[in-house]
Amino acid sequence: MVNQEALGLFPALDCRGWYARATPHPDPGAFVPTYEALNFALDLNALIYSGFVMALFEPNIAVNKFGHILSLQDSDAQCIKHAVSRVLDLPYAPFWNVDTEWTCQSQFRAFIQSRARGTVLPFYVYAAYRGAKLEQVTGGYEVLPDALYELGELAMELPMWDEGAAWGNRSFAKSVMKLAEDHCQWPEWPDEDLYDVDLDEDTRWRGVSTSLGLAVCLLVAVMTVLLIRTWPRPARRRDHPPI
Repeated sequence: MVNQEALGLFPALDCRGWYARATPHPDPGAFVPTYEALNFALDLNALIYSGFVMALFEPNIAVNKFGHILSLQDSDAQCIKHAVSRVLDLPYAPFWNVDTEWTCQSQFRAFIQSRARGTVLPFYVYAAYRGAKLEQVTGGYEVLPDALYELGELAMELPMWDEGAAWGNRSFAKSVMKLAEDHCQWPEWPDEDLYDVDLDEDTRWRGVSTSLGLAVCLLVAVMTVLLIRTWPRPARRRDHPPI
């Protein structure tokens, strides 16, 4: 019998609107991202966007996908940090795959600083839907924990398109993501006793195959658009002028 009582330990948080309340950092040139100050970083792989989304640093500083450095309201920063801590309270497993028949689902990776373990822990979430059934029992859960879903929702407040701001740069944003990845240590696969099925080689590398699947879906979408644009259109009918 799978223990689902842990789901009740995570009441819903309400940090909505945190990004709209954030303000430009008063001295962005003075900010230097460090591993010690990192709280978490998150990237996204989806049809509409693929890459770094945001990172949170102490004290109350966020970096967005455009390389903009933002100061967060103290209440918002504390709320997001609490959302991150709820994820760390879960029984650790790197891959949380939702059971879905639909392909090309979005996926995100959260790289969270674990002071207790002295490393950055990766959490890979495929098709993050609230309360969705997982492909297999993971960390004692049959459905996706609210903690993972809500952390992804908070990060998705960032706009997917460039705001056109003059300051900030994408190379800086990429360096922030690299900082998290460089300090990330992928652990050994969790004890198979946590799962109801045997973990064969295909299951262990589901994360890799899913990423390749999304890349194929994106390629098909682009080719379809190009095909539609280049497809010859039927000539318009021209009536003969009266004789």
